[in-house]
Amino acid sequence: MNQRAPATHMPRLLYDQEHRHAMIAQAAYFRAKHRDFKAGHELEDWLAAEAEVDSALTISPRM
Repeated sequence: MNQRAPATHMPRLLYDQEHRHAMIAQAAYFRAKHRDFKAGHELEDWLAAEAEVDSALTISPRM
């Protein structure tokens, strides 16, 4: 009987953490630039950039 390994529901990242961090920093920079670097949104920019980059770098396993 040929059984497949159970599918995991954990996404996989395609890049290493150093590259991911650099991509987040760049995305956060462009978000800040879009707002003319007005202070007070740094954490918001970083978290939004982090979600954007993680979404772009993550692939879902095939079901």
